[in-house]
Amino acid sequence: MNRKQRRATGKLAPRDPPADVAARFGEAIRHHRDGRLDEADRLYRQILARDPRHAESLHQRGMIALQAGRLDLAAERIAKAVALSPDDPWYLTNLGAVLHKLGRLDDAIACHCRAIELKPAYADAHNNLGAVLLHQWRFDEAQACFDRALEINPGYAEAHTNLGNALREKRRLDEAVACQRRAIELAPGYAEAHNSLGSALQDLGRLDEAVACYHRALALKPGCVEAHTNLGTAMNELGRLDEAFACYRRAIALGPDYPEVHWQYAYALLSDGQFRQGWEEYHWRWRRTTGPQPVLPDYSQPMWAGEPADGRTMLLWSEQGFGDRLHFVRYVPDVVRLGWRVILVTSRPMKRLFAAIAGITLIEEGEAPPAFDVHCPLLSLPRAFGTTLDTIPAPIPYLHPAPELVARWRDRLSALPGLKVGVVWRGNPQHNRDRQRSMNSGLFARFLDLPGLAVVSLQLDGRAEELAALGGGEAVLNAGPELGDYADTAALVANLDLVIAVDTSVCHLAGALGIPTWTLVDFAAEWRWLRNRDDSPWYPTMRLFRQPTPGDWPAVVERVRAELASNSRLCAAPSRIIISARNNLPQEDCAP
Repeated sequence: MNRKQRRATGKLAPRDPPADVAARFGEAIRHHRDGRLDEADRLYRQILARDPRHAESLHQRGMIALQAGRLDLAAERIAKAVALSPDDPWYLTNLGAVLHKLGRLDDAIACHCRAIELKPAYADAHNNLGAVLLHQWRFDEAQACFDRALEINPGYAEAHTNLGNALREKRRLDEAVACQRRAIELAPGYAEAHNSLGSALQDLGRLDEAVACYHRALALKPGCVEAHTNLGTAMNELGRLDEAFACYRRAIALGPDYPEVHWQYAYALLSDGQFRQGWEEYHWRWRRTTGPQPVLPDYSQPMWAGEPADGRTMLLWSEQGFGDRLHFVRYVPDVVRLGWRVILVTSRPMKRLFAAIAGITLIEEGEAPPAFDVHCPLLSLPRAFGTTLDTIPAPIPYLHPAPELVARWRDRLSALPGLKVGVVWRGNPQHNRDRQRSMNSGLFARFLDLPGLAVVSLQLDGRAEELAALGGGEAVLNAGPELGDYADTAALVANLDLVIAVDTSVCHLAGALGIPTWTLVDFAAEWRWLRNRDDSPWYPTMRLFRQPTPGDWPAVVERVRAELASNSRLCAAPSRIIISARNNLPQEDCAP
C-alpha cells in the first residue's frame, strides 16, 4: 500500500463542496499526515455530518481505522467510499490492501485488477496485486506484477522489496539479496527492506549478516514484530536459544495474535524439550496466513483434544511431509487402544505400508471418508496425548514391511559381501531448509571408501554424476524400477545392516523399522532432534551426528568415517559394490 497520503482535490464528492468544507478537509489532511489522527478524524466526521457523501473523508477515516489496526472497520469505510466513487483506482487498491490483511484474497485481487483496468500505469495497484499473489504462492505471477510496478516506477522501494521476497521464495537467493539492497539504497530508513534482506541472507546461511539486518530493522522500527520473530529464528539457528526465546517473547508481547511468531516459538520450545508448552504454541499453525502453512479441512466435526472414545469414530489425517507422517503414525495404535474406531487418511505412496497397522480403516487422500465423530491431524496427536520427553511412544518397530517383499529383497542382496549400508545424501531441493540439511555427494562419499562396505543408494533422485562421485558409477544392481512406494523401500531397508542419511523421510522410515540408523543433522537441526544429543528418544536405534558449527559437514563426515572404520564387521578384502536403489516417487516424497 502506498504509504504517502494523497492530497484531496474535492473532485470525488458528488458536488462541489462549500468552501468551508474544502478548507476543513485540507486541515484534516494536514493533521492526518502529521500523525494527529484523533484531530484528523474529528474533522472528517464534521465534514461527513455536513456532506454524508463526501467520499474522500470516508476513505481517509478508513485509512485511520487501518492505522489503528481495526481492519473490519477500515474495510467498511473504504468500501463506502468505493460505492460512492466506483471508478477511483486509489480507493480500490487501498480497499484491496485491507481485504488482503483480512485474508479475503479473492476480493482483494478483484479490487486491484479493477484499479489496474481503470489506470493501467498505476504502480501501487500492480505492487499490491503482486503481494496478494505472493501470499497465494503464485510466485511467477507475483514477480510479473512487481516487475510491472518497477517498469512504471523504477524508484519504488517497496516493489523492489516485494520482488526480492518473490525471488527468495523461488530460491533465487542472490537475486533476492540484490533486490533488497536496491530497496535500501532507495529508502535507507525502510525497515521492512532490512528485515527482508536479513531473511534472504539467513537462507544463504549468512547468519551473522542476517542478525545485523534484523537489528538495523529494529533500530528503525522497534515495534516490528516480524523483525523480532526473524531475529529469534536466527538466534535459534546459531544455537543461542535463550536469546531466541527472548526475541519470541518480545514479538508475542508486541503482536500476540501474530501466528508466525507462535509457530517459530513452538519450534524453539520443542527443540529444547519443553513439549507441553511447545505443542500448545504449535497449534497456532492453523492460523498462519503466510508461508507454507498446513490447511485445516472444513470438517463440521470437532478436532479431538483427548476426550474419551465412548464407542465413537475418529478420522486421522496427514497435513505435512512424508517424514512427518512416518514420525507420527506411531500414535495410531495408541488411539486404537483407547477404544476409538480409527479411519486413517494417507497418500498413495504410503498406503501399502500403513495397511499393516492393525485395527484401522485405511483410505486414500481424495476419497470421501466414512462417517466419523471427531478428527485429528497426526501432528496434533502429541498435544492430545500430552506427550513429554518421558512419555514419547517408541515401541520400535512400529511399522512392518510385507514379509513377501522382505524375502524378495533378502534374496537379491544375499550375495553382497560385507556391511550392507543404505545412504541418502540430500533431500527435496524445494524444502525451505534443504541448503542446510543436504550434503554434496562428493563430500558424503568420503566415508564410503572403506573396505568391506556394500553401499546401497536410497537416494530419491540420484543422478549419474552423483553416483559416480560416490566412487562406483557402474552399478551392479539397479533396484529403482522396483521401488514404487514406501512399502518397497521399507522391504529393502529391512534387509540392510545400517542406514546413513541426512534428515529426510528415509531416516524416519529406517528408525520406525528399528534398523540401526545414523542421521546426519545440521547445526540448527529440526526440533525433533532436540539439542546437544547424539541419540533420539523418538527412535531408540538411531544415532545423531551433528555439525559442531553451522555448515561444518566435513567434521561430521570424519566422525562417521572413524565410527565406520572401528566397526568389527568391516572386512579388508571384498570388492566395492554400489547398488542404485533409486526411489521412483514424486520429488516431494523425500521431504520430511
